[in-house]
Amino acid sequence: MTKADFFLLLDKYLSAQASPDEEQQLLNFYESFHEEGEWDENTMDLQPQLENRMRVRLLTAARAKPPAGGKVRPLWSKLAVAVSVLACLIAGAWLLLKPARPALPVVAKTLDVAPGHKRATLTLANGKKILLTQQLKGQLAQQGNMSIRIDSGNTVAYVPTGSREQRQPVTYNTLTTQKGEASPYPLVLADGTKIWLDAASSITFPTAFDGNERVAKMTGQAYFKVAHNTRQPFKVMVNGQIVEDLGTEFNINAYNDEAYTRTTLLEGSIRVHRGDQQALLVPGQQAIVNTGVAAAPIKVSAADTEQATAWLNGKFQFNNDDLATIMRSISRWYDVKVVFKDGVSDKHYLGRISRDVPISQVFQILKSSGINFTIEGNQIIVTN
Repeated sequence: MTKADFFLLLDKYLSAQASPDEEQQLLNFYESFHEEGEWDENTMDLQPQLENRMRVRLLTAARAKPPAGGKVRPLWSKLAVAVSVLACLIAGAWLLLKPARPALPVVAKTLDVAPGHKRATLTLANGKKILLTQQLKGQLAQQGNMSIRIDSGNTVAYVPTGSREQRQPVTYNTLTTQKGEASPYPLVLADGTKIWLDAASSITFPTAFDGNERVAKMTGQAYFKVAHNTRQPFKVMVNGQIVEDLGTEFNINAYNDEAYTRTTLLEGSIRVHRGDQQALLVPGQQAIVNTGVAAAPIKVSAADTEQATAWLNGKFQFNNDDLATIMRSISRWYDVKVVFKDGVSDKHYLGRISRDVPISQVFQILKSSGINFTIEGNQIIVTN
């Protein structure tokens, strides 16, 4: 492919006019390109052209506003998403297309870190631990008149096996993921509520729901699809807050190493309580609370729902995120320690990448901005 052909495809892609075949051709070209590429004698003028084009496109996308009225949409339009992805692609491509200058340090091919696993641990009320993997089938345990099993829908389900009149003492179980893990199945509670857990997270819940409300406690990040019951509201206790279901699907990000707890509503309605404060959310909104400040207000704003739930779809998605935030997310999924040798860069990033790739592929996107990474065992050294 000549340089002229590349820029023609690039412009068509950015203006959303490329056919599926042309998009695939552009991606195939990037994947197959090597340091001794077709443009060796002409690469010196390639970087400024790429940078200028991408800068204009990215600024346009970053300033785009969500449509007025109707359901609130993510801050990115489809074109903006495509631009951000291509920005990462071009950044990676530039590293390969630049033989005339010393290349930026790259992660050694012999050192890499594999992505996390679909795995979680279920701790029963009696202390017994069950390692949940995608290979498990059938019944896992029996607690009173409640059977815990992997059902035909590939969920960890709590299924009553006796009469409702046969009351049992209320017991609590906990589902936990470590760094580098995410739940292999959705957890289905006795009321039919479904819960997914991200890395380094946990949720504690009763095996059966009695009384006037249903209450669970969580840390980390989880996605909820609640079985609504007006006579028995579902509540999640997290970081000094109570998130009350009013018939809904929502995501909670509440890691202890993050300054803010973010509750994002996708469907239905929820009410977020903190002390004497409360806020009612509609779909497409996010409640943000500074958990380190006791009297901090609940702030409600438009949400990027695609970014909030990207982990659920096996993606990292960055929307003008700073490097420290990105590296905390990477650290949890790849179970690595991050050390900033020269302090934390104040640069911000746009992009999306699969969580199913080795960590070096994630770094290929970021290092084009002058951020270099070295892998030493399970430690990542970041230098500006």
